[in-house]
Amino acid sequence: MKKVLGIMAAIIGVIVVLWLLSHIIEFMWELFWIAVVISVITYVVQKFR
Repeated sequence: MKKVLGIMAAIIGVIVVLWLLSHIIEFMWELFWIAVVISVITYVVQKFR
């Protein structure tokens, strides 16, 4: 019984870690795009000055 609980706990742990990682990656990706957009806007503004 303890072995089964250990396996279940490990599976749940892996799922939680993967879920957190996917959210972190999504967040980083959004930050990356925001940074790209900001840098493009500043570049265009400087060019047209």
